[in-house]
Amino acid sequence: MIQPEQTYVLDRGSMEYQLVKDVDDRGAWLVVRAYTNIEVETIEELPVVVPDALNGHWTNVRDRIVRPKDPEFAHISFRLVECTVGTMTYRLITNLYQLTTFQIILLYAYRWQIELIFRYRKHTMHGVRIITQNPIGIQNFFYALLLTALLHLHLKQHCLAEEGHDPPNNLPIPPQKPDERNVQTSDDGGRPTNHLAIARFFARLNDALTRFWKISKHWLHTLADCLRGNLAGSRSPPGC
Repeated sequence: MIQPEQTYVLDRGSMEYQLVKDVDDRGAWLVVRAYTNIEVETIEELPVVVPDALNGHWTNVRDRIVRPKDPEFAHISFRLVECTVGTMTYRLITNLYQLTTFQIILLYAYRWQIELIFRYRKHTMHGVRIITQNPIGIQNFFYALLLTALLHLHLKQHCLAEEGHDPPNNLPIPPQKPDERNVQTSDDGGRPTNHLAIARFFARLNDALTRFWKISKHWLHTLADCLRGNLAGSRSPPGC
C-alpha cells in the first residue's frame, strides 16, 4: 500500500519501527505518533525551529535523530520531535528531515482533519443514511456528496471573494485574537484544549481553515434560508 513520494500521517496505534523503515525504503515519508514509553538513543540533536508565537503555548520542544534501544531494531534510525501542549506530551517519529520542527508538529496536528471530514460527510451531509446497499450505488452516493460539498465550498469562497477576502497563500499564525465564537474548550480534562489559552491558540491556527475551507451546519442553514427567501420572493406578486 505504500506509494513513493507520498506522506503518511498516522496515530500511535500504527506505530511500528519496521513500518518506519519500510516507508523509507519505498521512497515515501511518514509522521507517526510514538508511544510515550519508547526508549531511544540520541544520535544527533537538531535545532528546534518554531515560530515565536508558540512561546508559552508549547514547552519541552526537542528535535533529534535517534535509534531504538531495542537491539532488534537498533539498525533503524529516524527523527524524533517532542513537545508538550498543556499537560499532553507528543512524540512524533518521522523520516522528513527537510521540514522544520514546527512543520512536523503541524502535519500531525492536521491529521485530525481526516476525522472531521468523515464526521462532516456522515452528519453534516447526512451520509450516514445510505439510499442503497448496492456497492456501486453507495459509491455513486458518496461521489454525489463530495461533489455537493465542493459546490458548497466553491460558493462560500466566491461569496468571501466578493467581500474582498481571499484564501491566504501560506498559513502563518495570525497575531490577532480569534473570534471567541470559534474557541471551543474540551470537556475532557486530559486534553490540551481543556485549557482556554490553548483552545484560543488552536482557534487562531485554524482561523483560515475554518473561514475558507469548512462548511458548517450554520452556513448550510443560512444558505438554505437565503434560497427559500429568494424563491418566495420570485413567486410574490409585483410590488411585494
